[in-house]
Amino acid sequence: MNPLPPRFSGLPFEIRSDKPSRFSPSELDEFEKMVRKGGEVSATMLAAGLRRAEWLFEAAREGRVIGIAALKRPFQNYRSKICRHSGTEVPVAAYPYEVGYIFVAENERGKGHSQRLIQAVIENSAQSGLFATVRTENGPMRHVLEKFGFRTAGIPYRSERGDYELVLYLRSSPASLRAESPLSSRP
Repeated sequence: MNPLPPRFSGLPFEIRSDKPSRFSPSELDEFEKMVRKGGEVSATMLAAGLRRAEWLFEAAREGRVIGIAALKRPFQNYRSKICRHSGTEVPVAAYPYEVGYIFVAENERGKGHSQRLIQAVIENSAQSGLFATVRTENGPMRHVLEKFGFRTAGIPYRSERGDYELVLYLRSSPASLRAESPLSSRP
């Protein structure tokens, strides 16, 4: 895999991409605080999930973190729960990673930051299939995922963390899309 440079610019903000072990304890604490603001992850699962992630992404402007995302390696029990609730299989071989822990500061929303974060996650995914879950009422995030080739799968299901529903999104790997293409069977 060709990882992104740790920082790339040319944007009104920088995105840092790195392995969790390369983040300092205080940077990981900041990351955790932002994820908790989203209200989707239990504190006990969050610490372990962050350290287990393949890559973490941090959007910053003038030294201030404005958004985060992760390329997660989900625990099997979490993956099984999503499959059971959505009624859809999410096999590890086809979808090894989850796009998750996406959060943009409220005063920074609507400026394209989540698009840049998701683009960075995809570019670091080694051309793998990906999945994501999002609240059904989060239209902006659903739009961004669809823009990057994610498609809804299964049925929406009630979150265990609040009074709302989640929907599963899948994005096949580019290699599997080519294999499924009617043009791939031509001589």
